[in-house]
Amino acid sequence: MKKYLILLAALFALFSCDVKLPETTDFAVAPESLTAKAEGGSLSLAVYSDGNVTATLDSSCDWARITSGASIEGDGEIEIQVDENPAMKRTTNVTVVYKGGVLEKVIPLTQNGTKAYIEVAEDDVRVDGKSEKITEVGLRTNIPAASLNATLRYLGDQKDWISDVVFTSDKMSFATPVGFDTPQQAEIVVSYTDDIVGTLSVTVSVLLSDKDGYYEAGPHTEIKTASELEHFLSLAASLDADAAYTLGADIDLKDVALTSAESYKGSLSGNGHKLINWTATAPLFKTLSGSVSDLVIDASCKYNVSEYDNVAFVAAHNSGTVRNCVNNAPISCTGKYVFPNSRSIAAIVAVNDGVVSGCVNNGTVDIVSEGFYQAALWLGGVVGKTSASAAELTSVKECTNNGKLSLTVDRCKSPTFIGGVVGGTPADTVKTLYISEGMKDYGVISGCTNTAAVTVTWNEMAVPVLNANIGGVIGYLQGTLTSCENKGALSFDIPSTGETPLKHTSLGGVAGFVLKSVTRCNNSGTVSVKGLLGGGTVGDSMGTSYYPGTLLGGVVGMAGPNDGTCVIEECNNNGVLDFQPQMVASGKPIYFVGGIVGYGKAPIQNCNNTKAVTLKSNCKNKYLGGIVGQSSYEVVSCTNSGTITLDNVVKENDSDFSLVSYLGGISAYHAVDAASKKISLCSNSGEINYLNGPAGATNINYVGGIAGLSLGEVHGGSTDSRCFNSGNINYLGTTRCYVGGICGQTAAKILWMDNSGSITATGASNAGIANSSMVGGFVGVASHSLDATLDGGTKTKYGVGSAKAGYTGNQTGNVTAVLADGSTGTGVGLVFGKLNAAGSVKTAPDGTAVNGFCNYHSATVSGALSVTGGSTIKAAIFAGAGFGTYGSAPVGIIFGIESGHSKLKAPISVNGVTITADNYKDYLAYGANENVITTYMTYEN
Repeated sequence: MKKYLILLAALFALFSCDVKLPETTDFAVAPESLTAKAEGGSLSLAVYSDGNVTATLDSSCDWARITSGASIEGDGEIEIQVDENPAMKRTTNVTVVYKGGVLEKVIPLTQNGTKAYIEVAEDDVRVDGKSEKITEVGLRTNIPAASLNATLRYLGDQKDWISDVVFTSDKMSFATPVGFDTPQQAEIVVSYTDDIVGTLSVTVSVLLSDKDGYYEAGPHTEIKTASELEHFLSLAASLDADAAYTLGADIDLKDVALTSAESYKGSLSGNGHKLINWTATAPLFKTLSGSVSDLVIDASCKYNVSEYDNVAFVAAHNSGTVRNCVNNAPISCTGKYVFPNSRSIAAIVAVNDGVVSGCVNNGTVDIVSEGFYQAALWLGGVVGKTSASAAELTSVKECTNNGKLSLTVDRCKSPTFIGGVVGGTPADTVKTLYISEGMKDYGVISGCTNTAAVTVTWNEMAVPVLNANIGGVIGYLQGTLTSCENKGALSFDIPSTGETPLKHTSLGGVAGFVLKSVTRCNNSGTVSVKGLLGGGTVGDSMGTSYYPGTLLGGVVGMAGPNDGTCVIEECNNNGVLDFQPQMVASGKPIYFVGGIVGYGKAPIQNCNNTKAVTLKSNCKNKYLGGIVGQSSYEVVSCTNSGTITLDNVVKENDSDFSLVSYLGGISAYHAVDAASKKISLCSNSGEINYLNGPAGATNINYVGGIAGLSLGEVHGGSTDSRCFNSGNINYLGTTRCYVGGICGQTAAKILWMDNSGSITATGASNAGIANSSMVGGFVGVASHSLDATLDGGTKTKYGVGSAKAGYTGNQTGNVTAVLADGSTGTGVGLVFGKLNAAGSVKTAPDGTAVNGFCNYHSATVSGALSVTGGSTIKAAIFAGAGFGTYGSAPVGIIFGIESGHSKLKAPISVNGVTITADNYKDYLAYGANENVITTYMTYEN
C-alpha cells in the first residue's frame, strides 16, 4: 500500500489535476491525453503496474514514434517523439495494454498545426460547350486530397452534366459534355469536415456555353472570349446593318486560328480592349461595309504574310468606317515569294474605299522577298491602297504611323506605291495622269503623320521596272493632300551594278506623287536615294511624253496634272535631301530635284525650304532647285535658305555624262512663258554650287540665284516688294554655262530684283561667242522678243543678260569669271538697274576690275558711263542700256524696249571708243542693219 501511495503522490506532483485515479490499484496511466506542439518534440506517459505493460501507436501514424517504454515490467515511463507538423492539426492514439489484455488504456495524441484551409484559383469558370473537354481548376489546400468532398448543385433544368470530379494536391478537374442548345450553369462545392475543424467549403461556379459558344441566352452582342469572337465572325456575313457588337474584355487568341468573316455590315466596338496572342494569316473581315472602332491589336500578336492575299489585321477591304484602331504587332514576310498578283499590305486596312480615321500603327512592317514582284504592290503603315469613290470624301484622316516600314526585294518589275501611313491610290492610265480629262479623284488624305523610318531596297534590277512611288506619308495620291507631316527618315537604295535601271521614280518626304492640291504639308525627315536609279528619258518605255523622268522632292516628288487644278501651298521642308543615284551607260535619265517639289505641274505658293539639297551623280540632265526642280506654273512668295549642290561625280573622259544641268535658288527651270505664271516675291539665301563639271561637252548649264532658266517673268511685284538673291553662286566646271545672280538665262522681263550674292565661275568654256559661257550679276543670257510687232522674232543677247527695258533692280555682289583658257571670256559683267559702290566686275585672273555706274528708270540711261581696263578686256555691261561685243566688232550697244522711247543722254566710252548718237549704229550688238531698234531711239546731249 505504501508503494501505491508513493507512486500516486508522484503522479499528482507531475500532472497535477489532469491525473485521474486508475481503475485498479494494480494498473494506472497518466495523463489520459497528450498534446504536442506544431514544431514537434518529446512526450511521456507515466505507468503504475504490478505486471507487464506494452504500448503501441496507431499503425497509420507516420509522424510519431515510441522511443522507449514500449514494454515495461512494473512501474515506468513511455517516451514518444513527435515530428514537426507543416499542415493542419492531426490526431493519433497510444494504446497501453496491461498483462496481455487484462486491461487497456487508449490515450489520444493530438498535434497542433496550421489552420485548415481550401482555396481555388478561380471561382467563376467558363467552359466552352462546343466540344467535350476536361476542365482543370487550380487548388490550394493543406487538407489531404483524399479527404476532400465534391457536391454538385445544378441551377438549370439539365442535370448530371458534370462528371468525374477528381482532386489532386494542386488542382480539381471535371468533365463536361457538348451540344446543349442553351447555356448551362452549376456549382461544385468543395468541402472538408472533421471533429476538430468542423466543416470547411468553397464553391466554384461553372458556366457551360451552348453549342455555338455563347454563355447567355437571347441576343449575344458582347464578346468576352475567343469562342464568342469565333462565333461572331462565323455569323457576321448574315447579320444586318443594325447589328452592334462590342468587346467586353481582352481576348486571348493563343492557339486559336481565326477564320475571317466574309463580310460585315454592322458595327463592332473594341471599347479599347485588346486581341492578345493572335498569330494572324488573314484579317478579321474580308469585306467591311459597316464600322470597326476602338480595337487594339496587342504587341503579343503577329501577322505572317502569305504570297497571294491582301494583308491587314482589321479588314482586307473597307467600304465603311474604321476608326481609332491601334496596332502594336509586327507584320513580317520572309521567303522566296514571287507575289504574282497585285496586292496591298498594311497594319489596319489593306484596301480602303471608305473612311479610315484616327488609327495608329506602332508595329513594324517588314517585307523581305528573295523573289520578285510580278504585279503592282501597295505598302503602307496604316492603309495599303485607298480609293474613295467621291472627290469630297476624306478617305484617310488623322492617322499616324510610328512603326518602321521596310521593303527588301531582289527584283521588281511592276509599279510600287509605298508610304509610311498610306501606300497610295489606284493609278489611272499614263495619259490621264498628266491631263485632267478622264482623271479620277480618289479623295483626300488629311492630318496624317509618319514618325518612323521608311526604307526601300531593291537588290537587283534584272528586269525593267515601270515606276516606284515612295513617300513618308503616302507614295501616290490621285487626290488631295492636306495638313500632313513626315518626321521619319526616308531612304531608297538600289545597290545593283546591273544595266537595267529603275525608271520613273517619284519620291518625296511627305508624298511621292500627288495629282491634286498639296497644302500645309511639312517634312523634317532626312530623304536619301542612292544606287542604280536610272531615271528615264521623256517618252521611253511608256510610249508617251507625259512622264518627265525621276522626281525627287523634300515634300512631294511630283505634283499635279498640267491643267492648273493642283496647288502646292504653305508647305515646308526642314529635312536634309541627299540624292546619289548612279547612271547606267545605256540610259539618259532626267532628274528633277527640289526642296519642296521635284517636278511641279502646279502653282507653288508660300513654301519654304531650310535644309541642304544635294544631288551627287554621274547621271545626265539634272534639274536642281531650292523650291522646285521644274515649275510649270507660277511660283509665288517662296523662300529657300538651304544650300544647293550639284556634284557631277565625273569620271575621267566622261564628257557625255552631262548633257544639261539647271540649278536655281527657287526654280531650276521655270518652263512657262505665260505672263500670269511668273516667279514672284521669292527669295533665296542659300549657296548654290555646281561642282566637277565634265570636260569637252558643248552643252549648256544654267545657274541662277532665283532660276537657272526662266521662260517667264521673274517679278518682285513693286519697288517696295522685291525678289532677291543673297546666296553666293560657285560654278566649277569646264562645260559651257550661263550664270546669273537672278537667272542663268531668261526669256522675259526681270522686274524689281535685288542680288547681293557673289558669283564665282571657274574653268567655264569659252569657245567663241556661239559656245562661250555667259556670267552676269543679274542674268547670263537673255533670249526674248524685243517686240513681236516690230521684229517678229526672238533675239539673243549675249554677255551679261539682256537690255530689255524693265530689267530693274540692285546688283551689289561681286562677279568673278576665270574661264578654261585663262581669259575673262566674251560675256562677263553686270546686269543691273543700279550699280552700287560695292559692286564690281573682275574680268581677269589678276583681278583687274571694270567699274561703272548706270541708273535705269523709265527706259532712260542717264549719266556718262566709262569702262576702262586692259586691252584684252571683253566685258559687257547691260542694263536698260549697255554695250558688249559681237564677232569682230570691238564694242556694241543694245537698247531695250518696253514702252516709250529709250534715250541716250550722254556719250558712253569703252576702252577709248566713244559712242554717240551719230555712230551708235556702227556698234550695235547685232550690227548696223538692226534698224528696227533705231525707230525707238533718240539721242539727247
